[in-house]
Amino acid sequence: MRSKMFFPVLIAVMVTLLTGARVQAEFHRIFFDVRTQNNWVGSPLTLTPTMFFWIEAYDSEYKNPPDFVDSITITAPNGHEYPITTVAHWSYLDRGYYASLDAASLGAATFQPGTYTLTVKAGTVTLQATDVVNPIVFLRAPTVTYPAEGATGVPEQPTIKWSAVPSAARYGIRLWNTTRNEPLYSDWYGIESIYTNTTHFTIPKGVLKPNCSYRLLIQARSNLQDTDSRSYSKWVNFATGSW
Repeated sequence: MRSKMFFPVLIAVMVTLLTGARVQAEFHRIFFDVRTQNNWVGSPLTLTPTMFFWIEAYDSEYKNPPDFVDSITITAPNGHEYPITTVAHWSYLDRGYYASLDAASLGAATFQPGTYTLTVKAGTVTLQATDVVNPIVFLRAPTVTYPAEGATGVPEQPTIKWSAVPSAARYGIRLWNTTRNEPLYSDWYGIESIYTNTTHFTIPKGVLKPNCSYRLLIQARSNLQDTDSRSYSKWVNFATGSW
C-alpha cells in the first residue's frame, strides 16, 4: 500500500514546488549604461551628437522583458525625467532597451555632465541604477580610407583602413553583404564581433564572396569597457571582383 501511495504524493509535491517557483519569480536585476555618441543621421547625412542610454532588465524566470516591464524612466542630472516607451525602445536582436536623446530631450540647452538615474518598474518591484558621465566627451568620427565609397574589384582578402580617432582605445568593424542581405561582422547577439586597437584589418579568406556588394562601417570606442563615448564612420559601399 505504501508503494502505491508514493507516486501520487511525489507528484503532489512536485506540483507544489513548481507552482511555488512560478509565484516567487520576480524582477530582480537591471543594467544601465550611459555614453556619448557621434553618428551620421538624416538626409543629407549630418554628424549628430547624442546621449545614448542602454538598459537591460531581468526576472528570475528569464522572461521576455516587454512581458513584465511596466515603465522605464531616465532622470538627468538636472532632475528632468524622460519616459521610455517600452515597446518602441525595445531591441529584440540586442535584448535590451535603448534611447538616443538630444540635449533638449534631457531638459537642457547643452548635454549635462553628472549622474543619470534609471528607474524601472515591473509589477510591485521598482529598481534603480545610476551611471556617471563626467566630463562629457564626444569622439571625432573615423573615416574609412580603404576601400573608397563605390569601389569595385575589391580583392578577396583586402586590408581595410580608417583614420585614427584621438582618445579612442579600440575600433569595431561592421560588415554587411548587401547582395545577400547578410550581416558578417556586427555587435548584434550571435554575430561575430571584430575589434582592434589598430587602424587597419585584413579580412580573412572566405568572408567576402566574388561579385557581391558590401557595406562597411567603423565604430570608435573610448575604452575597453564599452562605456563613456562612441563614434561612427559613414557607411562605405563597395563591390568585390572575380576570383
